[in-house]
Amino acid sequence: TMLCRPSETVLDILPQPQRGAFSKEDGEAVVNAEGRRV
Repeated sequence: TMLCRPSETVLDILPQPQRGAFSKEDGEAVVNAEGRRV
């Protein structure tokens, strides 16, 4: 088990790439709707 801080670190350990939008707890965008990191 790994606690991910900062939260976008979880993207590096996912078995499959993020395919949709992802934002941090504070609302800051990390991945856009196309699945690309911003």
